[in-house]
Amino acid sequence: MNATFGGQGPFLNVAVVCAKVLCEQDGTMSVIRIFDRVALNMPEPATPGAGDPVRLPVTIAVTLKAGAAQGRHTVTFELEDPIGRRAHVGKLPVHFERNDHGANLTLDVPMSVERSGLHWIHVKMGDHLLTRMPLHISRGEEDASAGALPTGGPFVQLAALCQLVLQEKEGFLSLIRVIDRITGSTEDPQAPDVMPPFSFNASMVLFLKSGELTGQHTATVEHESPSGGKVVCATLPLEFEGGDRGPQVILGVQSQIDVEGVHWFHIRLDDRPLTRIPLRILYQPIDRGGY
Repeated sequence: MNATFGGQGPFLNVAVVCAKVLCEQDGTMSVIRIFDRVALNMPEPATPGAGDPVRLPVTIAVTLKAGAAQGRHTVTFELEDPIGRRAHVGKLPVHFERNDHGANLTLDVPMSVERSGLHWIHVKMGDHLLTRMPLHISRGEEDASAGALPTGGPFVQLAALCQLVLQEKEGFLSLIRVIDRITGSTEDPQAPDVMPPFSFNASMVLFLKSGELTGQHTATVEHESPSGGKVVCATLPLEFEGGDRGPQVILGVQSQIDVEGVHWFHIRLDDRPLTRIPLRILYQPIDRGGY
């Protein structure tokens, strides 16, 4: 197994193609209608190979958390077509300040598609490959499985906490209010200075694409508190079929939170790190001065 990255960061939480990204005033993000397959009304080419280009506007959403990465960097996006040709489709600056700090990147790409088949979107930071996203392009109902398979894998598409997951009849998935911090506050004049323990409940979404990886493997989710204590939240048997296929897991997470600071959820596959999800806990008792 050759995981795309792991180690000390940056850590990938979201890397998907979607219809829209909504951002609230507090920075909370929702990702609407995630997809990896599109059927286009493409004319049949006069000769085998590429036909006339068809425009396909898509939105790419990427969320990174710094880990040990610091300073300013550039994230680049390349589109690889079914015969292995690559084209630069965009770049975005990122600035990492602290371990749980990160960047929510949204790139609107007016793709020009000449061929049906399996396309890959490569996401890099400098020379470092962060992940690859598959995108099937088909003419009508034809099969779009043909295309080059990337080396390496598995590739992280989603590793995020959110309040709600919506799934439409057509299979489109939406993440509502992706969470990376919780602020607890109270106006009770008797509120303690130290945060009382509480139970944290959310949905964890883990989507992986196989790449070269095949067979059964085991993923673990481990909660690490700011004090360094670790508890295994889940152990998941996953089946990898290779290529652009991969497991999709929606997991209810319940953790007892008893200390402020940055909590990390470590995602491992066969004891090797895939990525981490940060959750910053803040406690703010509000003093109204008796009013």
